[in-house]
Formats: sequence, structure tokens, C-alpha cells
Amino acid sequence: MKIDIYHLYNYFEGVNFVRPVILDVLRLWSERKGWQVRTKSAKENGVDLNTNAEVVAFSVYTVAAYSAYRLAEKLQAKGKIVILGGPHFRGLHYQEAIGKCDVVASSVCEEQWLSLLEDIEAGKVEPGNSITKHIADTKNHFRYPDDLHKAFSSYSWYQIPAIPTTIGCPYDCEYCSALMAGTYLKRDPEVIYENMLHTKRKTLFIPDASFGLHKKHLMEVMEAIAPLKKHLAVQTSLARVGDKELLKSMAQGGVKAIAIGIETLTQKLGKHGAVSTPEKVEELIRRCHDLGILVQGNFIFGLDCDGPEVFDNVYNFYLNTELDYVIADNLVPYPQTVLYNNLLKQGRIIDQNWSHYDYRHVVFRPLNMSVEDFQNCLVSYHKRISTSKFFLKRLRQLYARLGFGFETAGLASYGLSEHINAKGKAKNFARKLPPSAPPLYAVISSAEKRHIHIEGKNDV
Repeated sequence: MKIDIYHLYNYFEGVNFVRPVILDVLRLWSERKGWQVRTKSAKENGVDLNTNAEVVAFSVYTVAAYSAYRLAEKLQAKGKIVILGGPHFRGLHYQEAIGKCDVVASSVCEEQWLSLLEDIEAGKVEPGNSITKHIADTKNHFRYPDDLHKAFSSYSWYQIPAIPTTIGCPYDCEYCSALMAGTYLKRDPEVIYENMLHTKRKTLFIPDASFGLHKKHLMEVMEAIAPLKKHLAVQTSLARVGDKELLKSMAQGGVKAIAIGIETLTQKLGKHGAVSTPEKVEELIRRCHDLGILVQGNFIFGLDCDGPEVFDNVYNFYLNTELDYVIADNLVPYPQTVLYNNLLKQGRIIDQNWSHYDYRHVVFRPLNMSVEDFQNCLVSYHKRISTSKFFLKRLRQLYARLGFGFETAGLASYGLSEHINAKGKAKNFARKLPPSAPPLYAVISSAEKRHIHIEGKNDV
């Protein structure tokens, strides 16, 4: 049988360069059953509605939820079995997809996925069924395949393979809905080595939610892969970068770029054991550069500690320090998170149109700013960082540090995409769209509940 597996997105972004690892996982699992598989990251209009595959699956983030529902309806009308999964359907939020697809997966492990494919082969799951099958990996049996590298042969020339070193995240951040939250599992360093050995790509991405959290394990991984001389991009916290021994080990293992979750310069958050003062962050940036590592700072606008001055603080920090890149977006309270529930109780959610949960709209009321002031500040900030003068200055800084080469050109392309994104965000925030209707899942009738089949609670 045949299956098409998509990651849906709405805007040109990092997913165009680094394909979500879940596509590779589902590809390998499906191929173990002898299925023919196509995987692709695509916008709604990039999905093949005339496919000859019997099954079409979508990995869905909140911003693409409505796209997924529209596609599911069209594909079911053509006799296709439609599977919806991904972060938007974690927790109880899977209920929103009831009646809109044939299978909804809050999470899934290999055994459950293979069992689902067997049920489809046996005709136990058919398109347009009145009962929506729900799958949840409640026992946290999910594991990345040891032969993950076998999926990389299907990559386009410009795509960067993602090779994780751990699974899950032990933290419980209120604005996040991490896979296997509360769990932290370490992959075998030898397996990671084999994954990297068998890909010809020089540049790789490590998508760990908490990279370097287990110091001994990470140092073992870095020692194992150092001879491969790969160039690695990772995302981690200030606390990990602040550990000199760990940072040196990262550099020796091939880490060339680090995205650091700074989040705010307004107060000392002390997140994960770090103190995020501007002076401390500047010191860590210099320490990374001394080891040949580029640094991207990730900031969030609209935290309860933020006032209007936060925009100037971040802009001036980026302008006056050696930070190589910055990602600074407005806070988005995703509907399956503690943050969303808290803001909803406080009456601060002003827009429940999932298409607006895209870092291009204000969907909640900040604590220390009016919605209008927040929008105006976002417009001003994104206009400032998307000027040609600002972009060219950062480009010169990049070439001065790395020289000319294929990798530098790739990083310049990434910077250009963020430059274009900033322009688009400034335009969107200026539109000030009115709030929308309540979310689809707000009320679930008892009749609808009778059409739910829950798998995973007592099985596996």
C-alpha cells in the first residue's frame, strides 16, 4: 500500500531547510511494513489531492490546523484515509479533530503505528468512518529508529538532516507542549555515530528539546562523533553554554552554531540554572566565538515581565553585541499548553482563530501593555530589523567571521529568509485584524463523544 506523509506549514521558514524528523521516523516505520512512502513539507496548495496513495497523513502545528481540516475533507471525498497528528493534537486537544479525519494521533510509538497500518490493510479503518480512531502513546514507548540515516537519501540537496541525541524534555514550561514532556531518554552514542557516519552531508542539525542537559552523556557523544568532523547546529539554554567544560566539548564534537533561549533581558529569569543578564549573555557570546561557534539569540516579546521598553532593549542588544542572529517573536499561547489555559481563565485571550497563531498576529492581551501598543511596537521592531542597511551589516559580520564558502552561503540564505520574514511580520501586525470566533473544540457534545475510539490507555 501507499502513504503520503506531510508536514504542513504556512510560511517560508526553518522547516524548508531542516525537515522535521518525524517525517523520517514515519517513513522508516511504514517501509518496515512494505509500504511505499512519500514525505514532504508543504503548504496547503502543495498537497497532492490526486495522489494514488490510499492513506494521507499530516503532522500539524496549530497555525496549520484549518488547512489540515480542509485537506482532510477533500481527500476523504476522494476515498482516502486521512491521519492527523502532531503538536496541535496533544493532550485533550485531540478532541477538536473528531469527525474531521479517520485517525487522530496525539502521539504514537512504532508498535502503535505498525498496528494502525495493519488495521488499514485489513479494512478495519476506512475513509469517512463515523468513528474517529484516537491513538496516544501514553506509556512513552516512542523511540527514534537506530537506522534513521536511511531516510536521508530522499532529501533535497539543500535540506539538512536532523539527528537527535535524546528523546523528550524533563521540563514543564507553561508555553510549551514538548513531545514526551517529563521524560528524558539518552540515545546510544554509537547509534548517533552511525547515523552521522552514513550521511554524506557535512552540516547536520540536532533537534533535541534540551540539548546537553545530561553532561556526561553529551560529552561521550561529542567524543564519539569528533572524528567525523561534521558541522553541527544545536539549540540549548544559557545554563549549558555557561558550562565551560561542556561548551569546549561541544566545539570539539563539531558544534558550529548554537541557538540560545535567552527569552528576555527584562529580568533575571534563572531558567534551568542560568541568569540571563545582558552582561552575562555578552560574555557567553564571546566565549562561543572564541571556540568558533556562531550564536543565535532567541527572545520572546509579551511576557508578563515585559513593558514597551523590551523592544528597544532587544534591538540595541542585537545591534551593539556580536550576536550573529536573533529570533525575537511575540509570545503565542498555543491551545494545548498551560499558558493558554491560564490566559483563557484570566480573560486575556482575544483571538481564537488558529490561523493567527503564527507569530504574525497578537492573540492575547499583555499584562503591561495595551494590545494596540503591543502591535505598534511589534511593527516598529520588525521594520527596524528588516532594513537593507541592517541586513548588510550582519552579512558583512558573517563573512568576516567565516570567510567565503558553501556553508557561509547557506547561513546567508537563512539570514535572508529571516529578513524577508521580518518584513512580512511588520505588514501583518499593522493590519490589526479583529478577534475571531471561539475555537472548534470549545464544546464537545455527548453525541460526539460516542464517536471516539481511544487507543493507548490500556494497550501497548
